[in-house]
This record gives sequence, structure tokens and C-alpha cells, in this order.
Amino acid sequence: MNRLSHILIVLLTCAWSSAVFSQDERPNLKPIEKAFSTGDVAALAARSADRIEIAVFGRSRLYSRSQARFVLKDLFSQYPPQRFQFSEPSRTSKGLFAVGSYRYSIDDDPLTVYVRLRKDGEAWVLREILVEKSER
Repeated sequence: MNRLSHILIVLLTCAWSSAVFSQDERPNLKPIEKAFSTGDVAALAARSADRIEIAVFGRSRLYSRSQARFVLKDLFSQYPPQRFQFSEPSRTSKGLFAVGSYRYSIDDDPLTVYVRLRKDGEAWVLREILVEKSER
């Protein structure tokens, strides 16, 4: 594909993504982004479903909100956050999916964080957090 085709695909994807969400349907990812940036376990737990799946470097398990706090606290203590930023989220048939870059050291490659949210009543809640080492 030539460069013009790539640009056209990106523009159409962005237009579709904007059209899929109304302002009311689009979750605000900034509080989750800030919680990852500062290592705020309580803020992440407050936005989590009663049960949340967490996978850190391949070890996946379903945790209660209370148990998830310990897993996230351990992650933040081993990899103290310096900066976190989401890329543009994608809508799925069952919710929302977003990918973030988690910087914990200036010298190391960032971790990649995948989150899945689902609407629960009026609120969007975290249903899944997957943390992987970035591949370069």
C-alpha cells in the first residue's frame, strides 16, 4: 500500500471512532491515566468492577477488588511509575479497549498496559488490566 492509502485508512478509522461514541458514551480515561502515572492503587480500585482480571507478564487471574489492590501495589513497588499515557481507545462489542505506555525508568523500555472497560449502569468500570514488557 502506498502512503496515501495508509493516511486515508488512519483518517477513516479516526472518523469512525469519533462517530461510534457520543460524548456521553465516551469514558473519561484521564483519571485512570493519572492513577497509573502516580501509582494510585485506590483510584484504580475505585474504578474497577467487583471482580477484575489482571495479568502481569503472562500470569492472569481473576481478583476481587480488594485482592487487585495488592497486585497493583506490588506492580507499582517493583516498577515505580514515572509517566503513563493512553493511545486512542477502541470500541468493542462488549465495551472499550485502550492501550497505554507505562514508563517506570528513563533508561528502560516502557511496559505496555492494556485495559478493557465495560459499562455498568451509568459508569464505565475496569474489567481487565494486562501488563506486558514492550517488544522492540
